[in-house]
Amino acid sequence: MKDAATLLFGFSLFWAGLFFSQYLVMWYGNLPEEVRFFSERLQHESLNTLALFVLAPFFVVPFLTLIFEKNKNSPIIVMVMSLLIISGLLLEKIFIFSTVSVISPFFLCLNLLLVGFLFLMIFKIQFIETQRKYSEAP
Repeated sequence: MKDAATLLFGFSLFWAGLFFSQYLVMWYGNLPEEVRFFSERLQHESLNTLALFVLAPFFVVPFLTLIFEKNKNSPIIVMVMSLLIISGLLLEKIFIFSTVSVISPFFLCLNLLLVGFLFLMIFKIQFIETQRKYSEAP
């Protein structure tokens, strides 16, 4: 369990580094095509709020949670962080691929809840199958 948590921690740091380096290149190079892409999306209220929530599930929450050794050994915390990172990935894709004029916060929340529930059920089924497999006496 600790190895999976360490991988999650490492990839969240890696993602933050990639995000910052992309931002730094766009800012320093003053690339108008990249700046226009983000500025059009950030002018809309729903996408502006969504852009702020993309950073939290990818970096802030996993970093602050998985930095402690005790949390890396807890299967529940690792599962919650995994689901949080997956939901952050979905939020990022919605932000990037959304059309500027059409996005509904209700539809977005509903999709996130359904995808999160789906991953939770898949995890629960796999967890039960693994426990059943290893609990049988040889």
